[in-house]
Order: sequence, then structure tokens, then C-alpha cells
Amino acid sequence: MKRILLLLTLLITTSFAFADFNGLPDNVRANLAAIQKYSKASSILLSCSELYSLNADGSQVYEWHSFRYFRDEAARDAWGDPRINFADGRQTVEILRARTYTSDDRQIDCTPENAFNPVVPDEMDLAPEFGEYRQLVVTMLGLENGSISEFHYKVSTPKPLMPWLDGRAYLRDEMPTLTRELTVVIPEGSTLTYQGDRGAPEPTISGTRYVWKIGEQAGYLADDLAGHKELLPNVSFSTAKSWEQICAELKSRIDAANATSLTIPASLSEELAGNLTVDTQIDVIKKWVNERFNKKHFDHPEFVLSLRPAAQVLNTGYGNGLELAVLVNSLAAALDIRCELFPRLMPKPLVPSLHDWVDPVLAIHPDFGPAFLTDALAPRSELSNDLPASMIFDLATCKERETPTHISGTPHFNLWLSLSNLDQDTVSGHGSLITTGSWGAVELIQENGAAEYLNSLVTIPGFSCTSAKPKELSERRVSIDFEFAVSALDTADGFKILPLAALDLTNMVKDAPWALQNREFSQAIPLIGEIALQIEATIPDDLQISSMPTGNSETWDWSTGEVSCDVEDGRLVYSCQLKLAREWLAPSGWSAFRTWMIESGPRPNNCIVFEPKAESKTAK
Repeated sequence: MKRILLLLTLLITTSFAFADFNGLPDNVRANLAAIQKYSKASSILLSCSELYSLNADGSQVYEWHSFRYFRDEAARDAWGDPRINFADGRQTVEILRARTYTSDDRQIDCTPENAFNPVVPDEMDLAPEFGEYRQLVVTMLGLENGSISEFHYKVSTPKPLMPWLDGRAYLRDEMPTLTRELTVVIPEGSTLTYQGDRGAPEPTISGTRYVWKIGEQAGYLADDLAGHKELLPNVSFSTAKSWEQICAELKSRIDAANATSLTIPASLSEELAGNLTVDTQIDVIKKWVNERFNKKHFDHPEFVLSLRPAAQVLNTGYGNGLELAVLVNSLAAALDIRCELFPRLMPKPLVPSLHDWVDPVLAIHPDFGPAFLTDALAPRSELSNDLPASMIFDLATCKERETPTHISGTPHFNLWLSLSNLDQDTVSGHGSLITTGSWGAVELIQENGAAEYLNSLVTIPGFSCTSAKPKELSERRVSIDFEFAVSALDTADGFKILPLAALDLTNMVKDAPWALQNREFSQAIPLIGEIALQIEATIPDDLQISSMPTGNSETWDWSTGEVSCDVEDGRLVYSCQLKLAREWLAPSGWSAFRTWMIESGPRPNNCIVFEPKAESKTAK
């Protein structure tokens, strides 16, 4: 037996040893043995290094150097044709090495003649004025299962768009990474402001060279991270002197783009006809821009800050987020609406930097009442206090601004339904909806009508709002009384079933990966507050309750869920309440929170089952 085990061990060891992979650097070869620890990973970064360099003449250089192990076809599909985004004419790209090391000790080099293909990105389709933004596709030749790629390139920028070097480098990837290094080099006399977060190490500093090194890290599930890269170990750095320098630079560019006054187009004038409030005028402008202009995205640090004059954007029919925001601003100014553009950064920057730029917000100054903030492009309901780890700052004062000032108080969402005629073919009822704070129902109600909004909100089968009477529609509070009908209760063997999942609570927590039972990362709760659902029903004289949910109260980290179901004087009262008290739910609370949320949905145990009373059975 020992001999057999020894032979199996030798066989496994020999098969895992691959080949000698001649030509690999010693530090990369030293990481090969760790591959066996990640048997389920399609690819593994054996080594990865990034370099950001600022030269004395203001030019910048970015350099990437990686060694990646390919286990299967999925890895080859994902990483076999890496793309480098660059601005043609303003940047130069040099491929220093693109080589494949095979398991039988071959080395296959890629060359400009056989593997480098500059292309126009799909994102730039029908956008000729963005023609400088290109991609260089590098086809890694000779890739096969068990091979290793070396990819080393440099992007040089002689005249950067912004006169400083900044960035936020994330030191962990979806695939396992065995060694990772970040280097920032600045010229003599310059100052680098930097800050690490989420476990990033301290740098080693040698003169004007800063080096961060981090060792072996497991991969992660993209769904688990839910897009919140700020939860990964990261380093922010910038050579900008201050926020004042950044504000002045950005303000001058926005002012230049707004230099020419715009004339309101005829189609927009038609939509603006009537005695509209400032709030409504801004919404009409944003809707007009969203319907007629293509918003372009491109993963390049300078693209999001590229800014053409608003008049030029108006004539082309497309633009990046900043350009379209400036266009909305300019159109508002043409209506004599006083407004300002405020940058928005997410996640919240740790140093003076525009690297984490997202679409800006508008500060609107109505003729009467206080100023308020609104998203420059999206409906106002999409910008409330739902921006975790974000920052908005005033370009004029260079001070951070709070999120929308027109919304205050803890948000509440209260849906109450009262049903009657449970034993009839048509079940009818009346109800009320009250929302306060930042739940943002008012815009959808104004756009689609209260009845249509309720039809999209309530999830009881066959629900149809027959009449709706809004009592209050404002940014702070929505109150609607309504009448409705629902489908007849399902019947099985004489039993009648009343579903209680009238509100999809999972939709209230955006981007939550409900398929995951356990989490490594915290879950962002974009809309904190209290959600309450109450269903009441008169129990028919010939029916009695056979089964109903048991009441419970659970707390996860800081959030609480409560369910109760009672009968009082022949009337059923069901209540489901969710209280979200903070912006992030810890991983330790995820599993129980997930279970509670899912079980509040349309499940067999989330219903009331009625059966005929004993005397009714006898009579039949």
C-alpha cells in the first residue's frame, strides 16, 4: 500500500511540476508550486506589477507587467486577447513583451506583424469626435491549458489632460494573485499625497519612489463584491497640490464649455410649454436629453473628463456624462434657471483626485425656497441619500456638500391593504401608500400616474388598481388612497389560499446577490429607513384559518425584521416590517438577513390557508 501511495504522490507531483518553464524570472518560478492550492480557479496571477510615473516635464508613463497561468478554456477566452485603451495621437503604446510559455518548454512571442491589432472600440460607434479613443488588441499566441502568459506594456502621455498624476490602485483581483506590486515615481521637488485603505500595506520609500507590495491573495466572486471595489485593499495617490487646485482647473473647463449661450431647440420648447415649476422644467430638460442623446462610456482615465463646448455637444447628439451634464446646465441657464454643476466622486476620495469621477449633480437655485441638489441626468428619485462612500463638492467654495438638501428625515415606506369578499370570485379592497424621505416615488407617480405606479408596486396575483386619489405628492411625502381588485383566491381540496407577498422587499435593496448564502464582503444598503407592509382582511363567516405564518423578530448586525399575524374579532391582521439603520450590512449578518428577505416573498409558507368551518362541512 505504501508503495502505491508513493507512486501516486510521485505521479501527482510530476504532473503538477509542468515543465521547467525556462525563461521565467526566478520570483515567478517560485510561485508555481502555489498553483495547486487554487484547483478551481481558471486563471491565476503569478505576479503582477503596476508603475505610475510623473516626469519633470509633466509627461506621464503607465506600465503593466504580469505573468498569468491559464488552466482552461474559460481563462483563454477571458484573458487571451487583452485590450489596452489609449488616446491615439495623445498617447503612445509600447508592447515590451507579449510571450506565451507552454508546458512543453516552448516560448512564443507576439509581434506587431502577427498579434497587434488597433481597433475602434464598440463604445465609440457613431461618435466620430471621440475617434482618438482606441484599443490595441494583443492576441496571445500559442495559449493552451497549463500555459503561462507574460504581458508587459507601457503607455506614455506627453501632455496629460489634467496637470497632475493621480489614481486609485486596487491590490486584489477576482482570480488568485500570488504577488502584487504598485510603484509610483515622481520627480524631485514634487509631493505625493497617498493613503492606503482596506488592509493595503505601507509603502517602501526610496527618494521619490514609492513601492507597495502585497503577498498571496485568494480570488473573490464578482457577485459577492457587488461592484463595490472600495471594499478591496487599495491605495489612492495624487500629486495635486490641493482640492483648490483641482476645483479651479475643473471650473475653468466647465466655464469654457458653457461660454456660448444656447437657444432652446423647438422640440424642447414644445415640451416646456405651460406654467411649469423649476423642478418640473429641470426634469423635462433631463428627459429630453436622455431621449435624444447617446451617453458614451469608455474605460479611460481621461475620457470621463473630456469636455467639448455645450453647443458642439448639442449638434452631435452624443457625449460623455460630464458633457451631457454641462448641456443640461446650459439649457437650464437658457431658461434663466440658476444652477451650478458639482462634481460627484464615488467611492469617496482619500486624497485630492478626480480619479473616481462619476456623473456630476446639479445645484438648482429656484426663485423661491432653498437650493436643492439633483442628479444632472437621472430622475431625482435616483439621487437621494443612496450614495455610500461618495463625495459631492462645490467648485466655488471647494467644500464638500451634503447629499440632496431637499430630502430630510428617516425614510419610511408604508403600504396598507384591506381586503374583503375573500370567498367571492372577485376580491376587492382599499388601501393606502405613504412614503417619506428619500424613497423617491413622486417622480414615477407624476410620470406614469398613481394607479400605474401601484400596479407595478403590488405583487399580489391579479392586483389591479381601480382608482387612486393622491392626497399629497411632494419630495418629502407621498400619500395615496386607492381602491383595487385582485384575483379570486386559489382553491385546492376545499382550502382557499391568500398570498401575503404583496411587496417585493428584495427590490428595496439594490444589487444584492441573493443567490449567495454566505458573504465575504459587506452589502451596501442604498436606501436606509423603515419598510412596512400590512394586510388586513375580514374572514368570511363560512371559513376559518387552517394555517398562517408564525410571528418572529430577528436582528442582523444592526437591521431588524419583524413579522406578526393575528386574528382580532374575525379580522386577519398581517404585518411585515423591515428596519435598515445603516448603509452597510456586515457579512456575519448576511445569511439570516437573506433568509428573512426571501421568505417574505411568494413562498408556500408565506400565505394564509382557509378551510370551511365544521358546520359548513356538515351542511355540504
